Amino acid sequence: MSSEPMEDKLTVPEQVYDKPRDVTADASLDETSKIDILTAWKANEEALMRASGEGMAGGESPNLQLVINELAKLQA
Repeated sequence: MSSEPMEDKLTVPEQVYDKPRDVTADASLDETSKIDILTAWKANEEALMRASGEGMAGGESPNLQLVINELAKLQA
């Protein structure tokens, strides 16, 4: 369970959680919150990829597929 404010979980989930699976394992969150957090994380990862494509640093997205996998589990 993470004691970080919900705002941080929604805006910078990659700084609150080590791995996307930690979001789905967080018992303090309901399913909707988990989906919202993972959706935000996915958007952040995609933004990193776009930045890389535009020649900016920080374009690695090691968690994108992991985020997609966790979202698929919740939305199944």
